[in-house]
Amino acid sequence: MKRQTLKAILSVVCMAVMAHECMAIASTAAPAQRLSHYSQVQLDTVDITAAGNGRWDGVTDTQRQQALALARESFARAAAGAGAQITATEGETLRLSLTLEDMKPANTTRSVINHVLPIGLVANVGKSVSGAGASRTMGSVTIAGELRDARSGTLVASFRAETSPDPMNLNAVISQDAAMKAAIERSAEAFATALSKARKGEDPCAGSSTCRLTLQPVAAG
Repeated sequence: MKRQTLKAILSVVCMAVMAHECMAIASTAAPAQRLSHYSQVQLDTVDITAAGNGRWDGVTDTQRQQALALARESFARAAAGAGAQITATEGETLRLSLTLEDMKPANTTRSVINHVLPIGLVANVGKSVSGAGASRTMGSVTIAGELRDARSGTLVASFRAETSPDPMNLNAVISQDAAMKAAIERSAEAFATALSKARKGEDPCAGSSTCRLTLQPVAAG
């Protein structure tokens, strides 16, 4: 009887300690940055990593420059659209910096087969619905970015994602260049969607399996 009573007391003590630790963690965790007071997003720099060491294999210099131009165009359009969706009275500005890290060329022959054969069409519908981010046959682009406060330079949010064209995008199987364009545009669209949610005070990655936007914690003090 005494042993059972002792166990019960120890159990209560352990639960109390655990609850106290959880409360302490919750009280000290820094809240994430809020983006609702930013009225516009400006594209700042767009860089590209050097070829080699497993990066940009099978990609020509011309394709690299095309990717750079497409990223600048697509993300500038996405940033402008995301900034226009909400009107903020403070008029603060976010600056977006991008880095194209890598590209894996599409296997256009296999992509065409996957889009023509019935079993391939069914698989592509499943991938499109699930929001699969990268595909070996359709190729992919890896893009990283940072959002900083234009005045203070404080890092507000960041992202990094490897993205392939939408599996149901028939235009993406025409050529490697078409696949690259579709992948970059899809990456920019995903970024704009996540940013729009964040600026509304919502979880930027809610309902998305491919979202990679991370809000930075608010600095203490």
